[in-house]
Amino acid sequence: MIPNFRISKEKLYRLNIVFNIIKQYTKAGINLSKKYIDLGCKDGYLLDKARELDYDVYGIDISDNIVKVLSEQGFNMKKHDLGKSLPYHDYYFDIVTCLQVIEHLTNPEHLVKEMYRILKPGGILILSTPNLASLGSRLRLLVGLYPLQLGPCNKWHFGNHYRLFTLPTLKTVLKRNKFSIDKVIGTEVYFNPNSWKSGWHTKLGGKMFPSLAQRIIVVCKK
Repeated sequence: MIPNFRISKEKLYRLNIVFNIIKQYTKAGINLSKKYIDLGCKDGYLLDKARELDYDVYGIDISDNIVKVLSEQGFNMKKHDLGKSLPYHDYYFDIVTCLQVIEHLTNPEHLVKEMYRILKPGGILILSTPNLASLGSRLRLLVGLYPLQLGPCNKWHFGNHYRLFTLPTLKTVLKRNKFSIDKVIGTEVYFNPNSWKSGWHTKLGGKMFPSLAQRIIVVCKK
């Protein structure tokens, strides 16, 4: 993990959901070679956790510093633009994670196709992304405000989010690229239309109603 990297409570909650999913599938015995990659690994938290489970761990990031630091920690790192084809052979990984990445791409479906390609048959993709139809965004639109986690231009806080999905749309994109949906998990549901991370929120609501959650986690099988 990147030294002194601060992870917010919201992100840590999401990362631990993903790690628990990895543990569940590992216990189920789906992995033979135990090769795992995190696309857009940033802080390296999941790389550390996967190594605890004796995975052969790989990571991709666009940052030179992140690639350098995590490479020095013994991870198989590559600097790469995820808008381009992935630099790995077909059927190479047992588990692929891609968290809070596809919304930054102008052509996210290309990455979906690439993730399918590098996964082994029966392999697992764990994907998370902001939910365009979160309760907070719906409340904002009702009063004429811009949706949460989406910016109209680069100077806005979320100006680098180019593609946001609703849960039905995300499922459609994954299914038409041959993935089967295994499970869907929502993070917190926020009831504050003026903020994407403050005010009253409920994690139970996210689990019960993922289509209203601030972020969606989808687990798919090849």
